[in-house]
Amino acid sequence: MDDAQPNRSWMYDRCHRGRGALKESFVLGVEEFISKACEQERYRRDGGLRCPCLKCDCTKILHERVVKVHLYKNGFKPNYFIWEDHGE
Repeated sequence: MDDAQPNRSWMYDRCHRGRGALKESFVLGVEEFISKACEQERYRRDGGLRCPCLKCDCTKILHERVVKVHLYKNGFKPNYFIWEDHGE
């Protein structure tokens, strides 16, 4: 069994310096995160996703489109490399 953690450095490398535009790696990573989180039983049970953005800190359950916008705007909460509130 491979216990190696996936490389999630993209989570904290959101915007291009000086431009403020989102990096493609961040956008693709958020898509992957949302997709995996929506596959979890907890998503079906809760009726939405716990938002892991800096401001919500996994305390609010929101629709996946809203979570995506929060992550684009605010980024992930600190040190959320293991998605424990999203099935890991």
